[in-house]
Amino acid sequence: MVIGYDAKKIIYDNDDTADYGQVMISALSEHYIHNHYMLYTPKAKENKRMASFSSRTTVHIKTPRHAIIGWKWRRGKGILHDAKRHGARIMHGLNGMLPAPLAHSHMHGVVSVPFTTFIDPAEQCPWLEKFFLTHDVERACRIAQRVITATATGKQMLVEHYGIDPDMIEVVLPACQESYHHNYTDNELKSIARKYGLPQRFILFNGELTQQAGAQMMVEALNLLNDEDVKLVMIGKNTSFYQKVIKEFAHQHGIRHRIMHLDRVRYSDMPSILNLAKVAVLPVAGQKNIVPLAKAVSCRTPVVVADHPMAREVAGDAALYATSLDEKSFATAIDDILA
Repeated sequence: MVIGYDAKKIIYDNDDTADYGQVMISALSEHYIHNHYMLYTPKAKENKRMASFSSRTTVHIKTPRHAIIGWKWRRGKGILHDAKRHGARIMHGLNGMLPAPLAHSHMHGVVSVPFTTFIDPAEQCPWLEKFFLTHDVERACRIAQRVITATATGKQMLVEHYGIDPDMIEVVLPACQESYHHNYTDNELKSIARKYGLPQRFILFNGELTQQAGAQMMVEALNLLNDEDVKLVMIGKNTSFYQKVIKEFAHQHGIRHRIMHLDRVRYSDMPSILNLAKVAVLPVAGQKNIVPLAKAVSCRTPVVVADHPMAREVAGDAALYATSLDEKSFATAIDDILA
């Protein structure tokens, strides 16, 4: 069977939604080897995160045969015409990207809406992104015969917001690239530790170095820990908040030497760094934790995550749960792991 994908986001982006799509195609092409997967994109682009599956003989990246405006090709008959020419029986969109003419086609439609931040009142979503996603997802859900989302909580949100038949929606929990399940040797881990100068025992924070993302709270939690030898490794783009607020707090409390900042880390090195960490932390409750949480659990790294229904769906009893942005709650949970 031939399956067509609107793959622009999968090929161009590296956010959690793109990651969800990349893992999906990787898994399907590995386990359903008799199918062919057509990845349609207005323009081809190399993405190293697709290296594990893009070279497979059943995965084909397809671009328009003629010069055309990308969004017009994706939303109109252009992408459908190419999919039919390639013999596709199913068209799969990501985050609402299904061409409108699919409603009048003999081709079946599937849309994946992994995360529902744009209709979740508890989540912060840029208004323009929220406007377009709300409209696109509603239209795609009306066209598709099947909707896929990452959690049962997200499924309920789609049902309540759009009035979709719950029997149309399948829940597929987020998975990870094979590298997050790999058993790394001691020598491999030591090589990564030397490459980045990582401390022997550390807590891992990987995210935006802002107050909203919990960066300051984690430094405050570090100051409360009973274990005064463990360090905090913070991975994220350098910010004025980190330079002016976090560093100043650390200096005032005498813990500056216990904080290490890495501005950039190779994506392929992240599984090893997670394996090296004594604890991974996700301090803010919400859907943005779902994929990082799945990665930490896949690496069998102890993790403390801000309590949220979706986090419990993904991790179950494989994580400890703390109150969102509460340094005392996180410090207590981390102490329990390190004890």
